[in-house]
Amino acid sequence: MNILALVRTKEDLTTITDYAKKVASDGDSIHILNIVNVSGNIPTKKDTGEIIDGCTEFDVSQYYNERRDNENWLKTADLGNYNSSVQAIVGSRYTILKNQEASLNIDLVITTTTQSSDTQDFFKYTTAGIVHDKLNVPVLALKCDRSKEDINDIAIVSDFTQTDLEDLSVLKHIASKSNASFTLYAFSMDKESDFELNERMDKFVQRQDLKNTKNVIIHTQSKERSASEMLMEYPIQLMVVLDIHRVGFSKIIKGSLEKDIMNRNLIPILAY
Repeated sequence: MNILALVRTKEDLTTITDYAKKVASDGDSIHILNIVNVSGNIPTKKDTGEIIDGCTEFDVSQYYNERRDNENWLKTADLGNYNSSVQAIVGSRYTILKNQEASLNIDLVITTTTQSSDTQDFFKYTTAGIVHDKLNVPVLALKCDRSKEDINDIAIVSDFTQTDLEDLSVLKHIASKSNASFTLYAFSMDKESDFELNERMDKFVQRQDLKNTKNVIIHTQSKERSASEMLMEYPIQLMVVLDIHRVGFSKIIKGSLEKDIMNRNLIPILAY
């Protein structure tokens, strides 16, 4: 597995690299990338996103100075014995990301997102959410340092009505490293739908060939409240969201930051 650790600030470096090592296995590669994003009037290469060489019309010294400063703290990254690379690139952020995804054959992006209890912050208003929209690989977003917490149980939250078979190889890779179990969560407004929900969840497990699983159906009249209760009641260390845009999952989890911390809503989110 090839992991792209997208680091924006010095403060994020240890949080992201430690978690990358947590989910990586022997033989995996971890590529640390810092992007110094330029303003839209700076000409960049269409394929790589980097500033066009010999561009003297604009003063780009501030960007290169920032890259030099960033390279200094990037050197402190501790990646252990994993195959690794560290680079800071100046240019157009999302073109650079697309190029790096293709050239490094990236399977998973790990980055940070806003410390907020509103999951919508991840998907719509932060860089992590935009990265998720731009790339064709799963994005694992960290809201705080969770590298010291074992991944024993992975939550998969969905309505499990997918018609296409999602490639969950990255998720299985992470679960295998931690020997984690899977808990499938679905919300029900009607107790009579339990049989149908369980049937869909069992079919999902069978199609995806998942091992060590269990189903949890949460009966509720309010999905927002039930999501918070779920995070507080069950020992979840990683939440997987398969169909964020299709089912509007971003509206499910809301609340204040104080309640968020109490309800474990600062757990890492792996978005497909």
